[in-house]
Amino acid sequence: MGTSSDTVGQTAYAQKRREILSFAKDLRAMGAESEIGMPRIVVIGRQSAGKSSVVEAVTGVGVPRDSDTCTRCPMECTILTAERWSCRISLRLLNSPETPFSPILTSKAEVELWIRRAQAAALCPIRQGDFIDKTADELRSLVGVDADVPKFTRNVVVVDINDPDGTDLSFIDLPGLISNEEQNIIDLVRSLVEFYIKDEATIILVTIPASDDMALQEAARLAREVDPNGERTIGIITKPDFLPDGAIDLRKTWQSILRGEAHPLRLGYYGVRLPSDKERKKGLSRAEVEKLAMQFFKDNEPWKDLLHLNRLGIACFIADISKVLMRVIRESLPGLKEKVNTQLGDCVTQLNSMPKPITGGATAEILGRVTRFCNDLKEAVNGHTEDNTFVHRNRAIYQTFKISIRRTAPDFRPFLDPTQFVGPKQPWFSEEYEDREDTELAEQLPPAPVEPIGIYDVRRVIKDSIGWELPHNVPYEAKKRLYKKFVDRWAAPCDKAFDAATVILTELVNDKIRDHFGRFKALELHVGPLIRRELQSCTKRAAQSLCEVLEREKSPYFTQNGYYLESMRAHCLARYWFIRRNENDYKKGALWDLEREEELAASVFAESDSYHESPTERALKALALIGYKNLAAEDLVRLHPPDGFEDELTVMADVRAYFQVAYKRIIDNVPMSIQKDLNQQLSNGMQDCLLAELGVGAAGTAERFQELLAEDPAVTAQRDLLEKRKARLLEIQWKLNAFVIA
Repeated sequence: MGTSSDTVGQTAYAQKRREILSFAKDLRAMGAESEIGMPRIVVIGRQSAGKSSVVEAVTGVGVPRDSDTCTRCPMECTILTAERWSCRISLRLLNSPETPFSPILTSKAEVELWIRRAQAAALCPIRQGDFIDKTADELRSLVGVDADVPKFTRNVVVVDINDPDGTDLSFIDLPGLISNEEQNIIDLVRSLVEFYIKDEATIILVTIPASDDMALQEAARLAREVDPNGERTIGIITKPDFLPDGAIDLRKTWQSILRGEAHPLRLGYYGVRLPSDKERKKGLSRAEVEKLAMQFFKDNEPWKDLLHLNRLGIACFIADISKVLMRVIRESLPGLKEKVNTQLGDCVTQLNSMPKPITGGATAEILGRVTRFCNDLKEAVNGHTEDNTFVHRNRAIYQTFKISIRRTAPDFRPFLDPTQFVGPKQPWFSEEYEDREDTELAEQLPPAPVEPIGIYDVRRVIKDSIGWELPHNVPYEAKKRLYKKFVDRWAAPCDKAFDAATVILTELVNDKIRDHFGRFKALELHVGPLIRRELQSCTKRAAQSLCEVLEREKSPYFTQNGYYLESMRAHCLARYWFIRRNENDYKKGALWDLEREEELAASVFAESDSYHESPTERALKALALIGYKNLAAEDLVRLHPPDGFEDELTVMADVRAYFQVAYKRIIDNVPMSIQKDLNQQLSNGMQDCLLAELGVGAAGTAERFQELLAEDPAVTAQRDLLEKRKARLLEIQWKLNAFVIA
């Protein structure tokens, strides 16, 4: 005899429903909940809102009931239809797979006590073995009094039920929202609820006692915050038999709500009447409980007018939410696959970035790290890497050093009163500095500590330096005194540049120590001081070398760059003469500006590019015709009659010209000394120093090196955690890819 198509369809649907729920449960058991989120039904409500009664009605088993808060942690319940009734209780600790806690239970009477034990173990997992044989009274005492047991936890108690009379369904019961505890406990429970309901794949079941005002329900408010349009929220109206006969307005409100006229939700509301304490003690069957509930709805307002909506009774509620859960799981599968692929990729990336376990011998590993450290340091110092930050930072220091030395130039002003001079302080250049970058940097530095020097100041130096020279012989001692003034100012910029370079080198060394030895704390603590001690020795030797560079500039004052010295001397002398002969153009009150200075300079020095010759050019040609050849524009200044300050102007020109020669020399010699005697000296000699200090080849080297390679426990733990997570994600990925929905 054949089977009807309806029966076949129902059987096929029930089978597929069990497959989907079993699939979802397996994923949760693997830890998918913490990795990718899972479609789920979550039951929320305030304390004593009837949540426990709903859970009992759906699961068919008793759950802990106490006068105070009884649900201390999330409880995940899964019901699957089967030939025989059985139950298994497990624990799922945070970020861990599911582990069995109870034996397989075959009596419903055992479930409540085992749930109590599992909740105590979830609250205090390190002592979970202590709770397995405790009685209900002992558990109440432990959980209520023991200060070591927290009041709430995110660890999950998992209840798996096989029930011949059940409907395939899975949901999570959360602790009830409370208001009669300390604020931190109230906030903890609220945050737990918010954490579970925020995922868009979560169906929110809000339990609301019929005797309460809908507008004052905190659980409903939290649901609206994460689901403002009511797309995934279901209302469960509990305790309809607690609704007073005289509450006419409240009855009308619930009637409007169930009809979808007030506080609308896309998935609607359900009303359930659950057994009283007296009825529960009688041990009524599900059928008897449902019969009593439906009779209540038929006999009482406003419920009897709403029976046609098929929204009253636990049977309608269970059947509908089971279908909703199936739909949500089906729709979420593509997104779950994408999430697990993303998470797996991130996990593999993190693992690849972790240091690999040591596979070779300790001696080879340490020597390899020392060699790589020394090579890396040398390449950074010499600028042979893609990232030349070290070189760029040093060049910036040297540029500042160059500007600082340049600003120590003697500020000669060929006036009787140098304070009257308002022209450019260093008028022999069209630009004070050699490029725009130097100019911008100079503007950021503090004013140069150089006082102006006038003609009378130079005359005083000459006078103080005179020994037994004959008249018209300017003593060399006068120039030496003026040389000494600017050379003595060089020590401070040199020290500042050296200190800054030392800081940069120290930072580089510390970075390289961390990069190459930081994985092994014992090795870093052993090698780091050796490297820093060598750095300190190199720093002392380099400082002495730098002192010698400065000392060479103090005596004798010498150069072989005669052409540049003579050129600068002639240039400066002509310029000082020019200013003396055009004194009024450079005094305070004169209409001096940069354009005028440039025009005056061009009239004396610059060659004309125009078609018509300047007067200066015509004069030079005329002098050449009468035998005065190879004259330059600045030579024409000498045609002026002497004014009594020729010696002073000559000294100014000699000193300023020598400054320019020495300045060009020192701004190279100091950086080169730092680079050679500090940076390169350290990097070139580091490997020999380390090998000698480590005592390679000495007795006990292998054992000592093995101790130095003890890995940081935090690194080992992180790698193990990532390896476990990778394995879990691979298992979840395989499970998702293998599951097919027809």
